[in-house]
Amino acid sequence: MSENFLELMSSEPATYAFGPFVLDRSQRLLLRDGAEVDLTPKALDLLTVLVENEGRVVTKDELMTALWPDTAVEESNLTFQMSYLRKVLGGERLVTTIPGRGYQFTGRVQRVDARPVPLEPLQPLVEMSETIVESEERTTITVAERDAPRRLLIGAAALLVAAVILAAVAAVIVQMQRAAVAPGERSIAILPFKPIVATQRDEALELGMADTLITRLSHVPGVTIRPTSAVRRYSALDQDPLEAGRALEVASVLEGTIQRSGERMRVNVRLLRTTDGQTLWADQFDQPAAGLFAVQDRVADSVARALVPALSGRAQQRVAKRTTADLKAYDLYVKGSYWKDRDPNRALDFFQQATARDPRFAAAYAATAEIWMFRGRYSNSPPGEQFEHARAAAVKAIELDPELGEAHASLAAVYGDWDWAWDRAETEYRRALSLNPNWVPAHIGYANLLLVRRRFNAALQHTQRAVELDPTSPHAGIAHGITLRCTGRIDDSIAHLQEVLQVHPGLVPAYLHIGQGHLAAGRPAEAVAAYDLAMANRADSQQLGSLRALALARAGRREEAKQVLQKLEAEGRAGAAASVNLASAWLALGDRDRAFQWLDRAYQERLYLLRVILWAHTFDEIRTDPRYRELVRKMGL
Repeated sequence: MSENFLELMSSEPATYAFGPFVLDRSQRLLLRDGAEVDLTPKALDLLTVLVENEGRVVTKDELMTALWPDTAVEESNLTFQMSYLRKVLGGERLVTTIPGRGYQFTGRVQRVDARPVPLEPLQPLVEMSETIVESEERTTITVAERDAPRRLLIGAAALLVAAVILAAVAAVIVQMQRAAVAPGERSIAILPFKPIVATQRDEALELGMADTLITRLSHVPGVTIRPTSAVRRYSALDQDPLEAGRALEVASVLEGTIQRSGERMRVNVRLLRTTDGQTLWADQFDQPAAGLFAVQDRVADSVARALVPALSGRAQQRVAKRTTADLKAYDLYVKGSYWKDRDPNRALDFFQQATARDPRFAAAYAATAEIWMFRGRYSNSPPGEQFEHARAAAVKAIELDPELGEAHASLAAVYGDWDWAWDRAETEYRRALSLNPNWVPAHIGYANLLLVRRRFNAALQHTQRAVELDPTSPHAGIAHGITLRCTGRIDDSIAHLQEVLQVHPGLVPAYLHIGQGHLAAGRPAEAVAAYDLAMANRADSQQLGSLRALALARAGRREEAKQVLQKLEAEGRAGAAASVNLASAWLALGDRDRAFQWLDRAYQERLYLLRVILWAHTFDEIRTDPRYRELVRKMGL
């Protein structure tokens, strides 16, 4: 940060407004809704620097220089002040952490200068006009002449305020009449519905309503919609929708209540602007339970038009398209959606029941394909059967609905992860994202494919987008951490993964890839520590055990590493899923032949993880080996 900037901070008076706050730098004062906020001097300086650099990433070094110009202090002091400042700002998400770099003020700042004559607090418009009339009746000519300039100023200010208020009211009326949201504010979170009567919860239906609307509105062009995985955590009965909307960093939030009683159903829905709670659209329904689909039609259409008034014909068709006409099949589907992240096996059973009930239920086939795809990718058993089940379900879904982006994403995964048909996989990922640009698994899967093709910067764009769409997703967070490491930003990767751990304490993959980062940076002792933390939760993991052996070998603890590997192999615990990591550990011990034996096993099993040999640093030393080149050739790369 330049000396000129520091001088500007201390000399130029300025007042800034953002959200409910007003920052008066000259008087070193922060107000919230007119009331003074208690803030430490350093926290106030920190806020001032960030506000005056609105939209720019201010590095940690710049902030340290600005706050402690003549003192050498630890970075932890900055961390403490930032934590304190965020608590003071409360629910207002105004400051974003840029891992490995610094902080960015993302709130909208308006500079308020030139306040030469402090006016009295403005009264409401009607009361103000009455006060002016009464004052004119009882004021003498002499006093009027004496105070004419001041009264002229107050009168002009009153007229200006009146004009502003009337303009604002008119704008709100027009906006509510058109139910339109500005293009820059077309981001929305649809929260799980709540029961009208707390004792009559149906959590599967409540989440299912949100999931259905999210799926239908994901096809609206130019709209960013948070996925079901991001909103499902906001299902508490006392959840404040505006607080949830701010946490999810969206411009608007949809909340609703639902109750089924016998043959009747009652639904209330509101679309709220996150910044001020303004209702942009609302409706209520009381009709037979069989009319659930009609309610969804009405809500989806109204919200879509609130976000984008002039929908294209194709977008209208996608928003209006129902997934099934069978209420029982739909009920099975929403139960599957409810269990998908909690118990995938149970979810799969519900999805399969839904397709048995309605063989033309494309969305249920797509959900089935996604679960089989994840099994093929991450289970310890040979993946072939799982991927073939995924292929069959995805193809069926696409036959029934060619524009179902989720099914194209699962088919892309089959092409890339199992067939190693890289071009076909990329075509399907592109198709998936053109149909549903808000589908987080498609961004993650495509990024993984781009890593294989060593297009690291393009991969980083997709993992960044995945994190933006679902900031608390562990899958998106891990994928972004991996991609940061692949682009050479190792410390940024570790910092990002540590932030993921703050949201998901004890998350094993986060520790795993923190360890990989330390290995890539030449810090094997730190890697061992990371793997030890991971194994505290997964002591029997084959992959973690082999990775820990790799770190031990790199740390010079070769005999200990060899004992770990030999024990894994002797016990027969080292299955196909650990093949790639075992190969990297034997490479660290200098045994290339044994390493290639494990890589060959991974190839025979067509193991998903085998793709990492294209970019992981642990295989750098064998890239000129003819066996490596032959392996890559056989993989179609």
